Amino acid sequence: MVSPTLRFTVLRLGIFALTGIVLYFLGARDVLLVALTAIISILISLVALRGLREQMASNLQQRIDQRIERRGGRRDPDADAEDDATR
Repeated sequence: MVSPTLRFTVLRLGIFALTGIVLYFLGARDVLLVALTAIISILISLVALRGLREQMASNLQQRIDQRIERRGGRRDPDADAEDDATR
């Protein structure tokens, strides 16, 4: 099974490439092509890849929780201090 992170990355790149190709054939060139491709592909990804993005975030949170459990429930004191400072 392919990891959600790899699937998300490949799909994001695919959306970016496909958007760029379409815009190229519609006449966009140079900086305009890159800027429009970036903006439009981000918007498409936000909508089309929402479920995959949530799955990827969930998997990342599980990995973090597993690491904390392996430490015996101890958290990194530096990370706690940083969290307290940003609150």
